[in-house]
Amino acid sequence: MAKLTDISGVGASRAESLRELGYETVSDVAAADPDDLTDISHVTEDTALEMVVAAESLLTEDDDEHESTLDFTEEPEPEPEPEPEPEPEPEPEPEPEPEPEPEPESYDVDLELEPRQYHILVSALVDSYEDLRSRNVHRANSCLSVLDGLDAVGSLHVTEDELNALHAAVRERRLLYQGSNNVDFMRHTVGIEEQIADAREEHLF
Repeated sequence: MAKLTDISGVGASRAESLRELGYETVSDVAAADPDDLTDISHVTEDTALEMVVAAESLLTEDDDEHESTLDFTEEPEPEPEPEPEPEPEPEPEPEPEPEPEPEPESYDVDLELEPRQYHILVSALVDSYEDLRSRNVHRANSCLSVLDGLDAVGSLHVTEDELNALHAAVRERRLLYQGSNNVDFMRHTVGIEEQIADAREEHLF
């Protein structure tokens, strides 16, 4: 902090004179009226004005030095905390493989057919297949499977659906002959129908 003697033109004697007049600090001198300072011996108006200006300059220097000692360095912002790593998602469990559908049970059917009965059976299956296919009925495939598996002696290896399709085809053919009063063909068809009914009774019921 500046002393009175630091003011330009103020020695020890003059500093003592200032104190006697109530000017204890440099701030007091800087705030003084130059005319009041002329009460000091050998102080003219010009000298008094110089003393006030010098005191003001000292105060300014003190303020500058004080500001220079202040630490205006901005504190660094704290580093953000690292975000926690996301927990790994659990691996999805593999979907179980679908169990294969069991093969439908199949049966051996042996029909004792006369040549005419064989032709009636084939004709009935063909007509039933074409009719069902035209109406997009699934049973048409069963009729086709029976035709593919039918041998010349009337032996068959059929599933339940195929046996039922066979029975329906022969029954329709028998009703056709019955409606047209074709007794001979109807009799042969009844013989086929009875054998198929026996096979259904044995394997399905």
